[in-house]
Amino acid sequence: MNRCPEGMESGTCTPFPLLRTMDMVERLIVHRAPALENTVVDISLGGSGPMAHHVSCHLRYGDLCAIVRHTFGERVLEIDLDPYLLSSSEAGLQRVELA
Repeated sequence: MNRCPEGMESGTCTPFPLLRTMDMVERLIVHRAPALENTVVDISLGGSGPMAHHVSCHLRYGDLCAIVRHTFGERVLEIDLDPYLLSSSEAGLQRVELA
């Protein structure tokens, strides 16, 4: 089944699903990455329609993970995905540290 939870569409999926939609979500997978804890990430806030594709926010990766863990508790599965990912340079990503 390929569908997005309510409040999202392809391209606007967010790590913050609506609580009322969690019945269709069995697990949220969080990449355990201590080296990224203070890295600022850009995440979608969800929604649908053209404007939703332009709305995002910046959070420290560690804060994002803490919010997801706090909100969804036992549904969160934290795993190390490093063996399966491209390096930042291979993916063309830049790291931005908050002071």
